[in-house]
Amino acid sequence: MALSCSLLLAALSTVSSAQDNLTIDPTGAVKQRLGYFPVQLPFLKDGEKLPYRIVKEPSYQAKPKYAVISLGNGPKSKTLIAADEPEQGDYKIYIDVNQNGDLTDDGNGSWKGKSDRGGRVMYGVLNTLLNASYGSKTSERRSAQVGVAFYRFTGQDYILCYRQATQVGKVEIDGKSHKVILAENDADAIYKKTATVKEDLTKSRPSGLSSTLRTMASSAQDQLTFGRRSNSAKRFMKR
Repeated sequence: MALSCSLLLAALSTVSSAQDNLTIDPTGAVKQRLGYFPVQLPFLKDGEKLPYRIVKEPSYQAKPKYAVISLGNGPKSKTLIAADEPEQGDYKIYIDVNQNGDLTDDGNGSWKGKSDRGGRVMYGVLNTLLNASYGSKTSERRSAQVGVAFYRFTGQDYILCYRQATQVGKVEIDGKSHKVILAENDADAIYKKTATVKEDLTKSRPSGLSSTLRTMASSAQDQLTFGRRSNSAKRFMKR
């Protein structure tokens, strides 16, 4: 059942102000079948600074390539990734899940699956639970586990990933309680972003809750699901 424009606007305002009371479901997007939105994690260039010091590394078969995923806006938001990709032999990926700088204590580096996709070799999908940190650059207010899925095509200079988590909870609109599911599509675990200029709303991954991807409700209108993608928002606004 489609929501009215007035209810949508009320929902956007209420959800935005109530976000601190929502909790994170690490695999909520998977449970709700919200699809996936691939995000590129480019490999760092030689000499580019790592987010924190590496204290121990595995025995690589090739020169390691490093990437970083950032989840949240707090001081522990960055997680280091090392890719070992020999010319002969299977690729491996080492994710510093516990963020302790030791790339040897979070698994053996094996990708989950390897397949041929139209002449391209694909590794993954590898499902992980990573730490999202919230607060400021120097002070952490809270943290949460969020699901992130990784995969990789040979011949590309980046790793692909997509979010699996959502924020969940309840809000009250016009005196009625609604279950809320809030998704982000940037794979950064940040659910509240402000659009500062009009052009922001035309980007493929918008920067504000105001640019709503998807609004769904059950027949009883007791559940609202929000995500963000500007094109859908623009179509809604034109109706």
